Amino acid sequence: MVGRDDFAATPFTKTVQDGWLTLDTGSMTVQYREGTGDFSQDNLRVKLTTSLGQDVTGSPWVTAETPSCAVGTLCEGEALALQGLASAKDHAGYTGSGFAAGFENVGNSMTFRTTVQQAGSYDLAMRYANNQGGDGKVETRTLSIVVDGGAPVTLRLPAGKNWDEWKQTTAALDLTAGQHTVKVVRGDADSGRVNVDSLAIVPSGAAYPAPTAANAGQDCAFGAVCEAEDAGKAGSATVATDHNGFSGDGFAAGFERAGAQLTAHVTGVPAAGDYALQVRYANGSAGTPTLTAAPRRPGRHHRRAPAHQRLGLLEHGDGPRAPGRRRQRRRDRLPDGGEQLQRELRHHRGRRHRVAGARRARPARRLPS
Repeated sequence: MVGRDDFAATPFTKTVQDGWLTLDTGSMTVQYREGTGDFSQDNLRVKLTTSLGQDVTGSPWVTAETPSCAVGTLCEGEALALQGLASAKDHAGYTGSGFAAGFENVGNSMTFRTTVQQAGSYDLAMRYANNQGGDGKVETRTLSIVVDGGAPVTLRLPAGKNWDEWKQTTAALDLTAGQHTVKVVRGDADSGRVNVDSLAIVPSGAAYPAPTAANAGQDCAFGAVCEAEDAGKAGSATVATDHNGFSGDGFAAGFERAGAQLTAHVTGVPAAGDYALQVRYANGSAGTPTLTAAPRRPGRHHRRAPAHQRLGLLEHGDGPRAPGRRRQRRRDRLPDGGEQLQRELRHHRGRRHRVAGARRARPARRLPS
């Protein structure tokens, strides 16, 4: 490392207590639970005291868990663990929030976990698109399927009429009972250059599964901060982590297209009345895009409340909310017991949204209970 000899060794103390190894320099403390393997957020802690006296804590080396795909279930390609691939939407006919595009280079892959209850013969079925690639060829392409690091199984993907034609293909796998890690990868001998919309592990010869219904999301307690990524998602709404400053596990993205929706079921509303919906968001566009908040009354799941509210997303920038930045507020009337809050796209190009549970606004005219 260039210049490393210019730095003197940092003095530190070393202690072990209750299974935790602690290294303390006086301004930084690193703790590791001995005998627990590779670093993770569960066994490693770091605490730093800045020159201003502020204590900062963190857990480095956080690795996202490999997504799980249940046997017999369609799993969207863009939701798997992607390496060298990207989620795209520039061709029609895909399901979910997009498709996994690429396989341009050797080593590009998508990975998932699956648990098999009974050993036997299974198919890895895939919905894909294949047409003229960057090499100018229109031909049958190949990818490799690697289960638990074993020998690769070739998956053949015949060409379609164009990139908007989605086709299906399968490859046979012999799986033992238990959990497996499955990787679809472009190997040294593969030609790649395909788009993958979805895939599934199914019993040998079984039909390709239908897309799953939109996730209803988690309940949002009245007065609590609720993460937007935990809300029900529909259309192109999805979870992303490619910008800094978010809380929770990520943020809700995909509102560049009409029809993107988040739905949250607010519970524990104490009484009928006027309340404020607060949204933490980031908007890096030059304009002021809007979203619509449309309360739904319980038992009327497909009817909007008469007066829905449009949210104007005024702030610009791509980082966390700085002091003085405003949160957008709108009042919506909520009956006792809760409401369905649905936020729809209205020409919105912002990237990050965090939805707070409805909070009681300033005293306002109450509606009849």
